[in-house]
Amino acid sequence: DPPYGRGLLDATLAELAATSLLRPHAWVVGERHVDDPLACSYGSLQLTRRRRYGKTSLELFCVAESSERVAVS
Repeated sequence: DPPYGRGLLDATLAELAATSLLRPHAWVVGERHVDDPLACSYGSLQLTRRRRYGKTSLELFCVAESSERVAVS
């Protein structure tokens, strides 16, 4: 479990998006408290799925190629 309420997932996704560590179509999974803010995209990282379990939310991001957009379900 991450320490909630500190914006760590948001900051980590922003940092990952600013690097070249991830290839197109790579997946990133994040866990957060449902009240912690989170964007739907960070550069090429696009939110594709969100699942809520009580007050915990899991987000699945996919690295899109520049012309791709991914729908959230």
